[in-house]
Amino acid sequence: MKQKKKRSHKKRLKGLVLSVLGRGYRVEVEGEVWHCKVRGRIFLGKRSTHPVVGDVVAVEKMRGEEQKGIICVIEERSSLLSRRAPEVGGEQAMAANIDHVLVCVAVKDPPFRPGLVDRYLVTCEAVKLKPILTLNKIDLISEEELQAIRDEFEALGIEVICTSAKNNVGVEQLREKLKDHRTVFTGPSGAGKSSLLNRIDPTLQLKTGEVNAVTGKGRHTTTVSMLIPVAGGYVMDTPGIREFAPWGITLEDLPTFFSEFRYYLGGCRFRDCQHVAEPDCAVKEAVAEGEISKRRYNSYLFLREELQEHTEDDYSSPRK
Repeated sequence: MKQKKKRSHKKRLKGLVLSVLGRGYRVEVEGEVWHCKVRGRIFLGKRSTHPVVGDVVAVEKMRGEEQKGIICVIEERSSLLSRRAPEVGGEQAMAANIDHVLVCVAVKDPPFRPGLVDRYLVTCEAVKLKPILTLNKIDLISEEELQAIRDEFEALGIEVICTSAKNNVGVEQLREKLKDHRTVFTGPSGAGKSSLLNRIDPTLQLKTGEVNAVTGKGRHTTTVSMLIPVAGGYVMDTPGIREFAPWGITLEDLPTFFSEFRYYLGGCRFRDCQHVAEPDCAVKEAVAEGEISKRRYNSYLFLREELQEHTEDDYSSPRK
């Protein structure tokens, strides 16, 4: 007769995932930082089911080890921010249980890329997370140039914070946004995320880097995603992302994630209009009349073309 496998009766403790490095995890358990591994069966599932920064987990202590444990359960997530994994494809979960997303970009050095900002905004719309746009290095451009950038995104209903880590401008406003919240702080390499966090809390002493003079791209200074206690809340500091491919978005849903398109979506001649080459398209007419920014419309076309290039399986993951 086959014996039933005994269930573990080890005490399980609640923990918060602070950082991920390969298959190793730093987890805050009862005020201490434990080094943890994951129970094998968790790794048998999709990558999106693996623990990520911000996950609340149940941990069992390793026998005979201090501050070491096994993650055996991941609690239900209130939110999950993902992107398409570079090169290999599929979903790459970045952070869980988030209140909002601070998208930090430099207005110069490296060059400002509004199309990259659009990608972050579309992703936030898709997963129903509030984006806050942080325009850093404002000391490098004129007030008129800054106002033009700010006006474009504020017209979309996006909250914008203007900062200069060098001159300590906008740091208090940023600190207030972080207070008592779990915030993803993301953006391209060289945007100045680490410098801003050091301004908010000088004890962090995060490593900062310079922009490559040849490529115009920032160097990665944050190498792993990590959860940092800041201003009474937690900041999820992510490695610099030069290219951000949204995840879990279908061609049919994409137009709805461009907020300025929504008013016009019911006005096209064809119900399945994709707003590309169809006649009597209300969105294209709005672009021609200046009601929708041509730059944003081109961003939509570019992102739509990119989505088409990937297999249906890559983008069929259900959003939670």
